[in-house]
Order: sequence, then C-alpha cells, then structure tokens
Amino acid sequence: MEAHLHDVPVLSTLQPMHIHQQQQNINQINIQHQQQVEPLPPPPEHKPKVDKKKKEAIDGQAREIIFKVIKFFESEKQNRGYAFPVENVVKRACAATGLSESTIKRIKKGRTAR
Repeated sequence: MEAHLHDVPVLSTLQPMHIHQQQQNINQINIQHQQQVEPLPPPPEHKPKVDKKKKEAIDGQAREIIFKVIKFFESEKQNRGYAFPVENVVKRACAATGLSESTIKRIKKGRTAR
C-alpha cells in the first residue's frame, strides 16, 4: 500500500501504550507532517511610510476665483451648452475666472514654458 501525503497514521488502541510512547509517536507524526508541508513565505517587510501631501490653505482671492469657476460650469450645465466654444480656451478661462484676457495669457505663457 502506497503512502499518500495526507495519510495520517492512526495510533493503535489495541496495544496498551504509555503516555511517554504516545507523545513520541505524536512528535514523529508532527515532524513527518512538517517535512511534507511547504515552508511559509517570509513575512512581508514593513513598507516605509509615504509622506502624505500637506493640505494647502486657499486664501480668499483663490476661493473667490474657484467659486466663479464653479458658477460658470453650473451656468453652462443649466444652459446645456458652452458659453464659448471649447476651442477658445482663453475666452472660456476669462469668463470662468473673471480675470482679464491679458492675465490669462500671461499665466498660460508662464506655465507652458516650464
């Protein structure tokens, strides 16, 4: 009869055994079982903490512009269309922020050069 990986020897109850002998048999079974089972992978290493980005405070002027942009998008939603064609980026930005065309162009030029 072939032994299978999951076959567990049964201790005979017909022959009287001392507790010492039973413990030795159990230890042998445990050792055999440990040899058949694949070792566990090592525990994962602790990942270094990633610094969370600090929240930036938004000043009053920035809040005002953000509010205007939100209102601009809400009005486009309500009107179910664009206030200006999407191709006209500067005019849309002016309408959304309330800033002048020259300011928008200056900001746009400064950001794209970087």
